[in-house]
Amino acid sequence: MSRPAQVLFWFAVWTVAGLFFSTQLVLINAHIYGRSIPLTTALASTLTEWYLWLPATPAMLWLSRTVLFERRRWMRAILLHTGAGVSIGLLQVLAFTWIAHTFGWNLGKAASFGQIFDFLFTVKFHWAILTYAVVIAATQAAAYSRLLEQREATLAKAELQALRSQLHPHFLFNSLQAALTLVRKDPPAAERMIVRIGDLLRMTLDRAGEHSVALREEIHFLELYLEIERTRFADRLTVQLEVEPQTLDLKVPHMILQPFVENAVKHGIAPRAAPGHIRVSAARRNGRLHLEVSDNGAGLASGAVKEGIGISNTRARLRQIYGERHTLELLAPSGGGFAARLEIPVP
Repeated sequence: MSRPAQVLFWFAVWTVAGLFFSTQLVLINAHIYGRSIPLTTALASTLTEWYLWLPATPAMLWLSRTVLFERRRWMRAILLHTGAGVSIGLLQVLAFTWIAHTFGWNLGKAASFGQIFDFLFTVKFHWAILTYAVVIAATQAAAYSRLLEQREATLAKAELQALRSQLHPHFLFNSLQAALTLVRKDPPAAERMIVRIGDLLRMTLDRAGEHSVALREEIHFLELYLEIERTRFADRLTVQLEVEPQTLDLKVPHMILQPFVENAVKHGIAPRAAPGHIRVSAARRNGRLHLEVSDNGAGLASGAVKEGIGISNTRARLRQIYGERHTLELLAPSGGGFAARLEIPVP
């Protein structure tokens, strides 16, 4: 919150307090002293009293930030805040006494400065200490809440970065291993694959600090990866991309589709000699982005989905980013093939 915004906030706080207690002052005079005072007079008195807290507010905020109730120093914090609360409370009473005496306000039966001070000390001093305590408690609670949110955000970012750090070596190792199989069999193809791996690695490093990218960039990344796999499988692999144009600028986690495509290649295309087909689709419906990667490959004989490091890592990343706001289905029909269906919220 900017400094002008802070000033306006605390001005509003003390104004609301003054307006609230003005009605109490009217009732006290009516029922205890048996006299009627105009609401405007009550407002002048209570607003003056509460506006006296404005110059004390910066000191209280400073004390709230610097004297924290920490586990090993809580006694020190209690003593310092008690002393500060008493001091500020006395200053508030003295300041209000001076104003009341200067302007001749008739407070109870008090007339002299000493009588006014005795009266105000009796009825206001403990309230002043309580006000100080409420301000300190509220501001420290807000500060601890912000600190907790920042720590959680930092932890989430670190965990997400760790997951991505696991994924990149895994992906790079698999790509280099694929290139290695072609070095003796088809050197030109191996050379093309290594060039594409370099392109992919460069693109990955360029996005090292970004957890999300536009879907068009993710599709481009996927096309580079699939070009590597097409070099490896030649005519045995065909790819179909069905991406709605309105989805291309939507933000998605980086490398969110590659593990599913890799899984389709590894478990659907590679195990058999027949040609294989991979389909990647993206569509937006009802504020959610629907992504699907499917293949017509060998599938799993048991129908049970076995998650490798790529998919389990991706599942953890999705949980870290979206919590319960996403869905991920892995389907292995008994008739063959495999499909990964993902839904994530989008603006």
